[in-house]
Amino acid sequence: MKNFYFAAVLLVQAAVYAGSALGAETEQCKEARKVVNDAGQNTRDKQELLRTYRKAVSLCPNFLEAHYNMGLVLLELGNLKDSRAAFQAANSVKENVESYIALGNIAYLDGDKREAEQQYQKAVQLDGKSYQAYLGLGVAYEAQARLEDAKKALSRARELNPEDWASYYNIGVIELRLGNISQAGVMLNEALTRNRDRPEIYRELGRVGLLSSNLTDAAAALTKATLLDPKNADAWADLGAVRERQGQFRDAEDALNRALAVKADLVPALVSLGIVQVRRGDVAKGIDYLQKAAQLDPKSAEAFGALGWAYLNIEDLEKAEKALATALNLDESSAFAHNNFGVLLQLKGDDDAAAEQFKRARQLNPELKAAAANLQKLSE
Repeated sequence: MKNFYFAAVLLVQAAVYAGSALGAETEQCKEARKVVNDAGQNTRDKQELLRTYRKAVSLCPNFLEAHYNMGLVLLELGNLKDSRAAFQAANSVKENVESYIALGNIAYLDGDKREAEQQYQKAVQLDGKSYQAYLGLGVAYEAQARLEDAKKALSRARELNPEDWASYYNIGVIELRLGNISQAGVMLNEALTRNRDRPEIYRELGRVGLLSSNLTDAAAALTKATLLDPKNADAWADLGAVRERQGQFRDAEDALNRALAVKADLVPALVSLGIVQVRRGDVAKGIDYLQKAAQLDPKSAEAFGALGWAYLNIEDLEKAEKALATALNLDESSAFAHNNFGVLLQLKGDDDAAAEQFKRARQLNPELKAAAANLQKLSE
């Protein structure tokens, strides 16, 4: 779920729990605490901190704070396996919300969304007012396509902490997935009022503008996203798509090449670049890009739809029909593919079937002017 932000645990030097769960401290546990306190004051080196926390838990196995902070250091170092073990050790000393949230984050990063959900649920059970637990739970639900459950969890997070941007942002992304473009815009703008420095907010607002054909606002938001994060390939790709829609082909090509410089196999960027080349008159080059996109992602309806449109431009009807049929098989709701399939049928002399395709395209997207124009021509 690359568009989602979740509350990643951060390394802190202060004690997570006042007094920690040491019980009646032995001399070894007192020594362990001193070792940790001295390290917190004298070093920021992660490997040195790791050695410190390992020494502390060897001296005092019930030192919850040391287990927890060791998990944080390991997580920052990218060692998910040992980080998980450290947080589990902290929980074995005493169950705590923070460790369950951290375990949920690790499971999410490791690709196990169901396990992430279970860990966040445990955090919620321990503390029904934990903002980060509900935020993580919502993200885990979204990753499993349980969008209504995700909205409920994220709405609860928003109730618990209405001033943080992340819950609004995540709800906005879900609304986009559900096709609720207007509501997505409302939530994303709420996120923006709370944090104007997150590139992902601007990127999603750009998508809202693109989907609602508000290209000026889309371009402004996506430009801001790329300024804040020049290596955000998705934002560059979306900006390129907007510039292509605006007919600014040079700017579109520049943005799309920036996207591909970051991620060479980014299919949406290849699709848009192919469309740009066709619109500029270099159909062969455009087809090369679109074929590459379709090969990289055989389930991309956008790639096959654009490829079919490109073949129509050179009246290669056999290849156009094959590509457009594939696109509609992958996504029957593609107004673009229905419209172009109508053009194909019209070229083949089947006006009645073409009219049905144009009508379906208009039903799916009333703003698609090409479908309306094609239907009008048939009736003349």
